Amino acid sequence: MGKLKVIFKKGRKNMIKKVLTILAITTMGLGIGMLIGAIFGFNVLVNPQLQVLITLFVLAVGSGFSINSINLYEKKKIISLISLCLIIISVVLALILVWSNLLLSNSAFLQITMVIALASIFFNIIVSVNVRIYKRYFILQLILYSLIIFIDVTLSMLIFGTNLFLINNFAQIFSVACLVVLALLITLFILEKKQITNETI
Repeated sequence: MGKLKVIFKKGRKNMIKKVLTILAITTMGLGIGMLIGAIFGFNVLVNPQLQVLITLFVLAVGSGFSINSINLYEKKKIISLISLCLIIISVVLALILVWSNLLLSNSAFLQITMVIALASIFFNIIVSVNVRIYKRYFILQLILYSLIIFIDVTLSMLIFGTNLFLINNFAQIFSVACLVVLALLITLFILEKKQITNETI
C-alpha cells in the first residue's frame, strides 16, 4: 500500500488511469467480439476459448473498478487504496482460478475468491457513493449500505453452503432488496447531479 502512495505522489495517476481505461475498453471489446462470434458458430464454451473469454471480462471489470478507486484517491486516500488492493487481489485470484482449471470445482479457493470479489465490488460501490454524496441524504445512504451488506452476506453464505433461499419468502425479500438498491443508486446519482447543477448555477 505504501508503494501505491508513492506511485500516486509521483504524478503517475493520470497515466495509470489512461492505461486502465485502454485495458478496460480493449478487453471488453474483445470479449464482446467473442460473444458475437459465438452467435455465428464460434464455440466459446470450451477451453481455452472459455478461459480467454472469462479472463477478458475479469480484466475489463477489474480495470473499471480500479479506475473508480483511483478517482477517489484525492478525497479518501486510505479507503481508496484499500478498495484498489481488494480489486487487485480479486483479479489475481480470479485469473489463477480460471487458468488452474479450478473454476468448475467446489474448492475452498473458489469460494474464497468469489467472496473476496463480491466484497471488493460492494465495498467499491459503497465508498464511491459515500465520497460523492458525503453526508447528504444520510437516511438514503444508510438504507442503501444496509441493503448492500445484506446482499453481500446472503451471497457469501450461499457460496459457503448456507442457502437462505430455502426459507419461506426469502427469495422475494432478496429480490426486493436488490431492486431497492438499484433504485437508490439511481436516485442518489440523480440527486448528486442536481446538486452539482445547482452549485454551478
